[in-house]
Amino acid sequence: MIDVTNIGKLRKTLGITQINLAKAAGVSQSLIAKIESQKLDPTFSKVKKISNALEALSKKQELKASAIMVKSILFASPTDKIVDVITIMNKKGISQVPIIKNNNIIGILNDKNILNHITNPDFKKLKTSEIMSEPPPIVSESTPISAIEQLLKHYSVVLVRKTSGGYGIISTSDIIKKII
Repeated sequence: MIDVTNIGKLRKTLGITQINLAKAAGVSQSLIAKIESQKLDPTFSKVKKISNALEALSKKQELKASAIMVKSILFASPTDKIVDVITIMNKKGISQVPIIKNNNIIGILNDKNILNHITNPDFKKLKTSEIMSEPPPIVSESTPISAIEQLLKHYSVVLVRKTSGGYGIISTSDIIKKII
């Protein structure tokens, strides 16, 4: 439940007019105006309606995965040689590559995997499947950024399954770029 004294501030942060909030909450615009100017102490039921409307409106306006994902990503096959994939990663300036087999993500190759195996005498002969990690989480294009932020606290990337087929990718830096 929101603090009644913050309704105006929250509404303005969301870029919503008093009329739009009133319609969404099923109350009058004059009620919103009186609450914001602190000329009226609303009933609990009115505050609950307004609170629910503000919450719903804020979720509608939240960026979705489709808005920030990198739409074109590189993949590697489980049978690709590590050295070949590293060469491509260096050329493209990327630090991780999803491993795909039969259009399914089966793992991810990243800098940590490479560093953990670089001292192996047979390193140049290794295949991606021999050192890849478990696949990262895969979300839909409509997943809110707040959910992706939580996933990125535990994973280096999040993959996004496109509705048109294929995948996109989101890293922490992609979210930071959208904020700034």
